[in-house]
Amino acid sequence: MFGHLSVLSIVLSGIGVGHCLFRGKRGKDLLPSGDPEEHIIDPRDVVEEVIRDVEANNELHVRTRTHKVLYVHVPKTAGESLIYASANASANVCTYGTHLPRDEFPFELCTCYSNCSEESDFAIIEPGPDRYFDSYKNQTLMAGWHKPVWVSLIREPEDWFYSAVGQWCAGGGEDTAPCQPEANLSTLLATGWFDKNASEPPVKYYFHGGNLQVRALGKIAKQPNYIVCAMPKRNVLIHMISALLAGHPDIKPDTEVNVVHWPDVDEFRERIPWRDVKQHFAKDQQLYDEIAKQGCVGSTSVDAVLKRAMLKLADVNEPTLPEYFW
Repeated sequence: MFGHLSVLSIVLSGIGVGHCLFRGKRGKDLLPSGDPEEHIIDPRDVVEEVIRDVEANNELHVRTRTHKVLYVHVPKTAGESLIYASANASANVCTYGTHLPRDEFPFELCTCYSNCSEESDFAIIEPGPDRYFDSYKNQTLMAGWHKPVWVSLIREPEDWFYSAVGQWCAGGGEDTAPCQPEANLSTLLATGWFDKNASEPPVKYYFHGGNLQVRALGKIAKQPNYIVCAMPKRNVLIHMISALLAGHPDIKPDTEVNVVHWPDVDEFRERIPWRDVKQHFAKDQQLYDEIAKQGCVGSTSVDAVLKRAMLKLADVNEPTLPEYFW
């Protein structure tokens, strides 16, 4: 592992849970022919060049051509957009745990843990309440999935919290006391928010205890092959995922999925400011701050490609997914 990952391992172990778009044009110039003013760099080509260089120098311990990729879907990190983008790119994907509105999602997808998932290359799994890391480990029991590359995204905790509140209060929690106009911190606590023994309903599993992101990542830092990125580097992670998958599907990082938003989230934030709840996310904050310094962190097996890909892609101007759709 990276030397700077000691904090990642410490944080993930401290709560009792245990520790590209790359269908690149091989051999072609990164800049297209034609008007020099139209020089547009394709990130697929950038990362493909990085991979070729690293492999040529025997620096890559994990081959990046036909891997199974297991995406730990931390809630409220644009997982629905990734599912849609992956399906739209014809990636061989299975999903589990994330509700997809049928009227907005025209694809029929394989369910992870089922027989069809043995043929999938990409698993996008949201943790189940009270199980977290064990939710994903079941997929590694399927044939061909014993040693996937684990990947995930994490988000700045304050933004994550209010986004999660907005999702819950716009949907299944709209009639619960914390989502009402007069709610305050006492309302949340009386309802059972931040109580690890809470149940859903009336408390969304996001708020069963604190530090949801740390709990969701679980033992990812103990896996032989993994990548975790902070949300500002989401494009890098999606490009890495595409590179790892067979066929290098063209997964678009800026794919937007319509999501329901709660119009009263700003008022909720005024009544219940971050200073009143941030103690419940101290470990999430520690983990996010450490990873955000690097952008992405990963196992030694992907270190060389990951670092160089981040460096190269920093100079590439490409669309990103607006935070509204996270």
